[in-house]
Amino acid sequence: MTVGTIERLTPELWTPEKRVVRSPNGDVRINLPPPGRLHLPSGRLMPISGGAAADAWQFTNFSRLDILDGTTVLDTDTFKMALFDVASNLADTIETFAALTNEEGDAGYTAGGEALTTLTLTGTVSIICDTVTNPVWTATTGITTRYAVIYEVGVNILCWTTLDGAPADVVVTAGNTLTVTINTGGIFTVSGA
Repeated sequence: MTVGTIERLTPELWTPEKRVVRSPNGDVRINLPPPGRLHLPSGRLMPISGGAAADAWQFTNFSRLDILDGTTVLDTDTFKMALFDVASNLADTIETFAALTNEEGDAGYTAGGEALTTLTLTGTVSIICDTVTNPVWTATTGITTRYAVIYEVGVNILCWTTLDGAPADVVVTAGNTLTVTINTGGIFTVSGA
């Protein structure tokens, strides 16, 4: 099986219709929306706004503080992306990866997910957190998943997203691939207001 070129969609080119793309051979590519923004007016950290509504990466109730207090160091710590099904207990109130239930179980999926290249931070007034990794999984028996989670290995969840904005399960049949494409605008942006 040949996997075609995966292009990163710029924020201007992303539309909800381009979220889940199925190729004629059955491969599935998830194109994530442009990042939301964390606004820091008067030094106060606010929830993400902007991006693509419910499909933007969401922080847990703990991850903002983990970034600010140094528990999570974005550009040096080791991160992975993992997949979870609809029965998962995934919620903003879950702090650790170990506390999550119902991780993807296909034989082609490695428990714990795929490693992300070190997260990068760029910018001065607005800081973009990004990775060049677009995780790819090849389904052995079939992948049925709903959520992607980015977490710091051995520590806490950074953020999560619903892979299909309906929301609906993303189903990849045996022998085909699932690619999660990070938007060219990064995972999230921290900006002063």
